[in-house]
Amino acid sequence: MILILLEMMKKCLNCGKQFDGVERKFCSWQCDENYKKVLRTKIDDAISKDKGHTDSLSKDK
Repeated sequence: MILILLEMMKKCLNCGKQFDGVERKFCSWQCDENYKKVLRTKIDDAISKDKGHTDSLSKDK
């Protein structure tokens, strides 16, 4: 019985803690906000270092 309950519990995408939730992906709103913040930082960092396609668009012809 306990094994079935553990299989039904979800794992938080941010901290890895198991929680009971149907549609949620995070165990708390703090984990949700932290995950978004970390993801935004990673995206901003990747975009700021990638000048490939934006260099040719910004040059005057």
